[in-house]
Amino acid sequence: SNATLTLRDLILKAAALRLEKRIFSKQHLTTLAYCTPLKATLAPRKAMPSRIKKQIQGLIERDKKEGEMVQADLQGNDVEYMDRVFAASKEAASSGKLQSVEPYSNVLKLTDGSEHERQEWNRHGLGLVAQGKAAILLLAGGQGTRLGSPLPKGCMDVGLPSGKTLFQIQAERILKLQQLASQEHPQQQPPKPMHWLIMTSPFTHKDTLSHFQQNDYFGLQPSQVSFFQQGWLPCFTDDGELILETPCTVAKAPDGNGGVFLALHKSGLLDMLAKEGGC
Repeated sequence: SNATLTLRDLILKAAALRLEKRIFSKQHLTTLAYCTPLKATLAPRKAMPSRIKKQIQGLIERDKKEGEMVQADLQGNDVEYMDRVFAASKEAASSGKLQSVEPYSNVLKLTDGSEHERQEWNRHGLGLVAQGKAAILLLAGGQGTRLGSPLPKGCMDVGLPSGKTLFQIQAERILKLQQLASQEHPQQQPPKPMHWLIMTSPFTHKDTLSHFQQNDYFGLQPSQVSFFQQGWLPCFTDDGELILETPCTVAKAPDGNGGVFLALHKSGLLDMLAKEGGC
Protein backbone atom coordinates (compact mmCIF):
# COMPACT_ATOMS: atom_id res chain seq x y z
CA SER A 1 0.00 0.00 0.00
CA ASN A 2 2.82 2.39 0.87
CA ALA A 3 4.56 1.55 -2.39
CA THR A 4 1.38 2.25 -4.33
CA LEU A 5 0.91 5.56 -2.58
CA THR A 6 4.46 6.48 -3.47
CA LEU A 7 3.79 5.57 -7.09
CA ARG A 8 0.66 7.73 -7.02
CA ASP A 9 2.68 10.67 -5.73
CA LEU A 10 5.25 10.10 -8.46
CA ILE A 11 2.56 10.12 -11.14
CA LEU A 12 1.21 13.40 -9.79
CA LYS A 13 4.70 14.86 -9.81
CA ALA A 14 5.21 13.60 -13.34
CA ALA A 15 2.26 15.74 -14.34
CA ALA A 16 4.46 18.70 -13.40
CA LEU A 17 7.60 17.34 -15.03
CA ARG A 18 6.28 16.95 -18.53
CA LEU A 19 9.22 16.31 -20.83
CA GLU A 20 7.71 17.20 -24.16
CA LYS A 21 5.57 20.10 -25.31
CA ARG A 22 4.78 21.24 -28.82
CA ILE A 23 4.91 24.98 -29.36
CA PHE A 24 3.55 25.97 -32.77
CA SER A 25 4.85 29.05 -34.53
CA LYS A 26 3.84 30.60 -37.82
CA GLN A 27 6.98 29.21 -39.46
CA HIS A 28 7.69 25.88 -37.81
CA LEU A 29 6.95 23.39 -35.09
CA THR A 30 9.42 23.21 -32.21
CA THR A 31 9.51 20.45 -29.62
CA LEU A 32 10.79 21.82 -26.34
CA ALA A 33 11.33 20.54 -22.83
CA TYR A 34 10.11 22.22 -19.68
CA CYS A 35 9.20 21.54 -16.09
CA THR A 36 7.01 23.37 -13.60
CA PRO A 37 6.56 22.87 -9.85
CA LEU A 38 3.79 20.45 -8.89
CA LYS A 39 2.10 23.01 -6.64
CA ALA A 40 2.04 25.51 -9.48
CA THR A 41 0.79 22.96 -12.00
CA LEU A 42 -2.17 21.84 -9.91
CA ALA A 43 -2.86 25.21 -8.30
CA PRO A 44 -6.29 26.89 -8.60
CA ARG A 45 -6.77 28.91 -11.74
CA LYS A 46 -6.02 32.60 -11.58
CA ALA A 47 -6.75 35.56 -13.80
CA MET A 48 -5.36 35.67 -17.33
CA PRO A 49 -1.75 36.87 -17.49
CA SER A 50 -1.38 40.42 -18.75
CA ARG A 51 0.20 39.38 -22.08
CA ILE A 52 -2.69 37.14 -23.15
CA LYS A 53 -5.24 39.43 -21.52
CA LYS A 54 -3.85 42.36 -23.49
CA GLN A 55 -4.15 40.37 -26.71
CA ILE A 56 -7.77 39.44 -25.94
CA GLN A 57 -8.60 43.05 -25.10
CA GLY A 58 -7.11 44.11 -28.42
CA LEU A 59 -9.27 41.60 -30.25
CA ILE A 60 -12.39 42.82 -28.43
CA GLU A 61 -11.58 46.43 -29.30
CA ARG A 62 -11.15 45.50 -32.96
CA ASP A 63 -14.32 43.37 -33.14
CA LYS A 64 -16.31 43.01 -29.93
CA LYS A 65 -18.26 39.90 -30.97
CA GLU A 66 -15.28 37.98 -32.35
CA GLY A 67 -13.03 38.98 -29.45
CA GLU A 68 -15.56 37.82 -26.87
CA MET A 69 -15.93 34.50 -28.71
CA VAL A 70 -12.16 34.00 -28.53
CA GLN A 71 -12.30 34.81 -24.82
CA ALA A 72 -15.12 32.28 -24.37
CA ASP A 73 -13.09 29.68 -26.26
CA LEU A 74 -10.43 29.94 -23.55
CA GLN A 75 -12.89 29.55 -20.68
CA GLY A 76 -12.30 26.41 -18.64
CA ASN A 77 -8.60 26.39 -19.47
CA ASP A 78 -5.79 27.32 -17.10
CA VAL A 79 -4.41 30.07 -19.31
CA GLU A 80 -1.82 31.11 -16.73
CA TYR A 81 -0.45 27.57 -16.67
CA MET A 82 -0.26 27.58 -20.47
CA ASP A 83 1.62 30.86 -20.35
CA ARG A 84 4.12 29.31 -17.91
CA VAL A 85 4.54 26.34 -20.25
CA PHE A 86 5.46 28.65 -23.11
CA ALA A 87 7.85 30.73 -21.01
CA ALA A 88 9.59 27.68 -19.55
CA SER A 89 9.87 26.07 -22.98
CA LYS A 90 11.51 29.14 -24.46
CA GLU A 91 13.90 29.33 -21.52
CA ALA A 92 14.84 25.66 -21.84
CA ALA A 93 15.47 26.03 -25.56
CA SER A 94 17.74 29.05 -25.10
CA SER A 95 19.66 27.66 -22.11
CA GLY A 96 21.05 24.63 -23.89
CA LYS A 97 19.78 22.27 -21.19
CA LEU A 98 18.24 19.97 -23.77
CA GLN A 99 21.68 18.97 -25.00
CA SER A 100 22.76 17.89 -21.49
CA VAL A 101 20.11 15.21 -20.95
CA GLU A 102 21.69 11.81 -20.29
CA PRO A 103 20.05 8.35 -20.29
CA TYR A 104 19.17 6.97 -16.85
CA SER A 105 21.69 4.25 -16.05
CA ASN A 106 20.44 2.80 -12.74
CA VAL A 107 18.04 0.34 -14.35
CA LEU A 108 17.53 -3.29 -13.33
CA LYS A 109 17.25 -5.62 -16.32
CA LEU A 110 15.54 -9.00 -16.20
CA THR A 111 18.69 -10.53 -17.63
CA ASP A 112 20.64 -9.29 -14.57
CA GLY A 113 18.74 -11.65 -12.25
CA SER A 114 19.18 -15.35 -11.69
CA GLU A 115 16.64 -17.87 -12.94
CA HIS A 116 15.22 -18.14 -9.41
CA GLU A 117 14.91 -14.34 -9.12
CA ARG A 118 13.14 -14.09 -12.47
CA GLN A 119 10.67 -16.76 -11.43
CA GLU A 120 9.98 -14.91 -8.18
CA TRP A 121 9.50 -11.61 -10.00
CA ASN A 122 7.08 -13.30 -12.40
CA ARG A 123 5.12 -14.88 -9.55
CA HIS A 124 5.00 -11.59 -7.65
CA GLY A 125 3.79 -9.74 -10.74
CA LEU A 126 1.04 -12.27 -11.38
CA GLY A 127 0.07 -11.94 -7.71
CA LEU A 128 -0.42 -8.20 -8.14
CA VAL A 129 -2.58 -8.87 -11.20
CA ALA A 130 -4.72 -11.39 -9.29
CA GLN A 131 -5.20 -8.91 -6.44
CA GLY A 132 -6.25 -6.10 -8.75
CA LYS A 133 -3.11 -4.06 -7.97
CA ALA A 134 -1.88 -3.80 -11.57
CA ALA A 135 -3.29 -2.02 -14.61
CA ILE A 136 -2.50 -1.54 -18.29
CA LEU A 137 -2.10 1.98 -19.67
CA LEU A 138 -2.38 2.47 -23.43
CA LEU A 139 -1.80 5.75 -25.29
CA ALA A 140 -4.12 5.67 -28.29
CA GLY A 141 -4.63 9.27 -29.34
CA GLY A 142 -3.17 8.99 -32.83
CA GLN A 143 -4.91 8.37 -36.13
CA GLY A 144 -3.54 6.14 -38.84
CA THR A 145 -3.22 8.96 -41.35
CA ARG A 146 0.37 8.07 -42.22
CA LEU A 147 -0.88 4.54 -42.93
CA GLY A 148 -3.62 5.83 -45.20
CA SER A 149 -6.54 5.51 -42.78
CA PRO A 150 -8.55 8.06 -40.78
CA LEU A 151 -9.29 5.43 -38.13
CA PRO A 152 -7.43 5.14 -34.82
CA LYS A 153 -4.41 2.91 -35.27
CA GLY A 154 -5.80 0.37 -32.81
CA CYS A 155 -8.94 -0.10 -34.95
CA MET A 156 -7.12 -0.73 -38.21
CA ASP A 157 -6.66 -4.02 -40.01
CA VAL A 158 -2.86 -4.18 -40.05
CA GLY A 159 -2.71 -7.11 -42.43
CA LEU A 160 -2.45 -10.01 -39.97
CA PRO A 161 -3.66 -13.42 -41.23
CA SER A 162 -6.18 -13.43 -38.38
CA GLY A 163 -7.55 -10.02 -39.36
CA LYS A 164 -7.30 -8.94 -35.72
CA THR A 165 -6.86 -5.29 -34.82
CA LEU A 166 -4.23 -4.10 -32.38
CA PHE A 167 -6.94 -3.41 -29.78
CA GLN A 168 -8.15 -7.01 -30.08
CA ILE A 169 -4.64 -8.40 -29.72
CA GLN A 170 -4.05 -6.28 -26.61
CA ALA A 171 -7.40 -7.34 -25.12
CA GLU A 172 -6.62 -11.02 -25.68
CA ARG A 173 -3.25 -10.60 -24.01
CA ILE A 174 -4.96 -9.09 -20.97
CA LEU A 175 -7.39 -12.02 -20.85
CA LYS A 176 -4.44 -14.43 -21.02
CA LEU A 177 -2.58 -12.54 -18.31
CA GLN A 178 -5.62 -12.72 -16.04
CA GLN A 179 -5.83 -16.47 -16.70
CA LEU A 180 -2.14 -17.00 -15.85
CA ALA A 181 -2.53 -14.93 -12.67
CA SER A 182 -5.53 -17.00 -11.58
CA GLN A 183 -3.65 -20.25 -12.20
CA GLU A 184 -0.57 -19.06 -10.32
CA HIS A 185 -2.61 -17.73 -7.37
CA PRO A 186 -5.75 -19.91 -7.10
CA GLN A 187 -6.24 -18.75 -3.50
CA GLN A 188 -7.26 -15.32 -4.83
CA GLN A 189 -10.93 -15.99 -5.49
CA PRO A 190 -12.60 -14.49 -7.27
CA PRO A 191 -9.69 -12.97 -9.23
CA LYS A 192 -10.06 -9.26 -9.84
CA PRO A 193 -10.27 -8.04 -13.44
CA MET A 194 -7.29 -6.04 -14.62
CA HIS A 195 -8.02 -2.41 -15.42
CA TRP A 196 -7.23 -1.22 -18.91
CA LEU A 197 -6.85 2.57 -19.20
CA ILE A 198 -6.95 3.91 -22.76
CA MET A 199 -6.03 7.52 -23.48
CA THR A 200 -7.74 8.78 -26.62
CA SER A 201 -7.99 12.18 -28.30
CA PRO A 202 -10.93 14.10 -29.74
CA PHE A 203 -9.88 12.65 -33.11
CA THR A 204 -10.01 9.01 -31.96
CA HIS A 205 -12.36 8.85 -28.95
CA LYS A 206 -15.65 8.17 -30.72
CA ASP A 207 -14.27 5.57 -33.14
CA THR A 208 -12.32 3.82 -30.38
CA LEU A 209 -15.33 3.56 -28.09
CA SER A 210 -17.51 2.34 -30.97
CA HIS A 211 -14.90 -0.29 -31.91
CA PHE A 212 -15.00 -1.76 -28.41
CA GLN A 213 -18.78 -1.66 -28.17
CA GLN A 214 -19.28 -3.33 -31.55
CA ASN A 215 -16.91 -6.14 -30.56
CA ASP A 216 -18.30 -6.67 -27.03
CA TYR A 217 -15.03 -5.42 -25.55
CA PHE A 218 -13.27 -8.48 -26.99
CA GLY A 219 -14.33 -10.64 -24.04
CA LEU A 220 -13.33 -8.15 -21.34
CA GLN A 221 -15.80 -6.72 -18.86
CA PRO A 222 -16.85 -3.22 -19.96
CA SER A 223 -16.30 -2.01 -16.39
CA GLN A 224 -12.60 -2.88 -16.54
CA VAL A 225 -11.95 -0.70 -19.60
CA SER A 226 -11.75 3.07 -18.99
CA PHE A 227 -11.38 5.70 -21.72
CA PHE A 228 -10.09 9.21 -21.06
CA GLN A 229 -9.00 11.99 -23.38
CA GLN A 230 -5.63 13.69 -23.48
CA GLY A 231 -5.46 17.43 -22.93
CA TRP A 232 -4.87 20.33 -25.26
CA LEU A 233 -2.67 23.39 -25.40
CA PRO A 234 -3.22 26.58 -27.38
CA CYS A 235 -0.82 27.33 -30.21
CA PHE A 236 1.53 30.28 -29.76
CA THR A 237 3.62 32.35 -32.10
CA ASP A 238 7.34 32.64 -31.39
CA ASP A 239 6.50 35.89 -29.60
CA GLY A 240 4.04 34.19 -27.26
CA GLU A 241 0.82 35.40 -28.82
CA LEU A 242 -2.14 33.08 -29.29
CA ILE A 243 -2.64 31.76 -32.81
CA LEU A 244 -6.24 31.94 -33.99
CA GLU A 245 -7.68 29.06 -36.00
CA THR A 246 -10.56 31.32 -37.05
CA PRO A 247 -11.32 34.92 -36.09
CA CYS A 248 -13.48 33.47 -33.31
CA THR A 249 -11.49 30.46 -32.04
CA VAL A 250 -8.03 29.71 -30.70
CA ALA A 251 -5.85 27.19 -32.53
CA LYS A 252 -5.18 24.20 -30.26
CA ALA A 253 -3.03 21.09 -30.37
CA PRO A 254 -2.87 17.86 -28.32
CA ASP A 255 -0.42 18.12 -25.44
CA GLY A 256 1.43 14.96 -26.44
CA ASN A 257 2.17 11.71 -24.62
CA GLY A 258 3.55 13.68 -21.69
CA GLY A 259 0.03 14.91 -20.99
CA VAL A 260 -1.05 11.43 -19.86
CA PHE A 261 -0.14 12.10 -16.22
CA LEU A 262 -2.18 15.26 -15.88
CA ALA A 263 -5.05 13.67 -17.84
CA LEU A 264 -5.09 10.68 -15.48
CA HIS A 265 -5.31 13.04 -12.52
CA LYS A 266 -8.04 15.22 -14.02
CA SER A 267 -10.14 12.25 -15.17
CA GLY A 268 -10.33 10.85 -11.64
CA LEU A 269 -8.85 7.53 -12.76
CA LEU A 270 -5.77 7.99 -10.60
CA ASP A 271 -7.93 8.23 -7.48
CA MET A 272 -9.98 5.26 -8.66
CA LEU A 273 -6.86 3.13 -9.05
CA ALA A 274 -5.57 4.11 -5.61
CA LYS A 275 -8.93 3.26 -4.02
CA GLU A 276 -9.35 -0.09 -5.74
CA GLY A 277 -5.72 -0.95 -5.06
CA GLY A 278 -6.37 -0.64 -1.33
CA CYS A 279 -4.67 2.72 -0.72
